[in-house]
Amino acid sequence: MTVTSDSATILIADDQEHVREALAMLLRGHGYSIVLCASPHEAVAAAREHSLELALLDMNYRRDSTSGIEGLELIQQLRDLDPNIPIIALTAWGNVELAVSAMKHGASDFIEKPWRNDALIEKVNLLIRRATEMRSSQRVSDYERQDARHLQTRIVPQRHLVTNGVELFGDSVPAGIVGGDYFGVWQPTPAMLHFCVADVSGKGVHAALLVANLEAYLRSQCSMAPLEPVRMLQQVNQLLYASTAPQHYATLFFGAYDDATRELLYVNCGHNPPIWLHPDGSVTRLEATATVIGAFER
Repeated sequence: MTVTSDSATILIADDQEHVREALAMLLRGHGYSIVLCASPHEAVAAAREHSLELALLDMNYRRDSTSGIEGLELIQQLRDLDPNIPIIALTAWGNVELAVSAMKHGASDFIEKPWRNDALIEKVNLLIRRATEMRSSQRVSDYERQDARHLQTRIVPQRHLVTNGVELFGDSVPAGIVGGDYFGVWQPTPAMLHFCVADVSGKGVHAALLVANLEAYLRSQCSMAPLEPVRMLQQVNQLLYASTAPQHYATLFFGAYDDATRELLYVNCGHNPPIWLHPDGSVTRLEATATVIGAFER
């Protein structure tokens, strides 16, 4: 295995020395660092040792073999080590079937031998540029997801409340790292209990941020109008509508229990109807009383 170091590193795996050296000379001339390997075993070892931007792989390594099995296995091994590395398969001229098989096994593109220098350099530059952009985007996306997870952890409302012989408890678990489901309980006055179940449009980071907005609006309005859930949610709707695009909205069920009168006032804004279980075993579905929150100004 031969290594040179300069800039972006490309692995070249081919059992023919003159092929390796010709490719290395071409790529070095365009500023790339090169790792040369004569066998799949060397190539896997090099991939473990070096940070690679691209791999150029021959599909056949036994001189009496034209099946491409070794090359296909090597593609899979490199994919297992780095799912995002661009891989160019080197195939004999006219071997379309093997080239197609290489693409199915994870190759990003293929080059026929003998190759045209300008076409090979064009593909190498393009694939490395795409891979760099994808990794950069993935780093940003990972950072955003982590930040959203921290945000959602900080704003998770109280979900268990016991007071005056009444217990409220609920939970929600996002399907991914973060999500748009919401459940909260709170006590704005000694005799009043509030609870809310909601689901915002979208998924992932955007949904988590929308939940954070919704949580802030609900808390601010609950403290201002604890006995008037209809007026309170009208204000929440206007705040959410003003701060988001119309296609971003939430379905929501809000309940206000008055311990002094033992009455439950509720507003169902397009949410799945909760079920009220009566002492005699009968049930009542608390159907929607209003449209979704945030989609319309009023």
